Amino acid sequence: FPNEENFLEALKKEYKPNTLCHNDFVQGNILYSDTKDYLIDYEYAAKNDYRFDIASFFSENNIHYIDQRDQFYQAYFDGEIDPMIDVQVQAFERMEDILWGYWANMLYEQRGEQIYFDIAKDKEKHYRG
Repeated sequence: FPNEENFLEALKKEYKPNTLCHNDFVQGNILYSDTKDYLIDYEYAAKNDYRFDIASFFSENNIHYIDQRDQFYQAYFDGEIDPMIDVQVQAFERMEDILWGYWANMLYEQRGEQIYFDIAKDKEKHYRG
């Protein structure tokens, strides 16, 4: 990951862990019914930066299209969207690319399973833009 140390140092200055976050906000942890939606699996819930949860959702579900992201932002922020939010969330996504890229590399080295190699390459490709 080119310039990862500089990037992470800059992101640390923006990081504000002041919100209760799910910290595993992925599609599989959202259950839907006809009358209500449920967020489940709170084992990683803790204080964090809300942009981490949004970035995690986008990253883990490969949501890269502007219209899909805007739809999410409209619902998440109840229609009030700061124009800089996507830029900020993209920075957190890059941080997650680094995190999950190293995680996948480690598992690929340990297990030799192609899926981990593919995840690492996908994260590196997304990080590079």
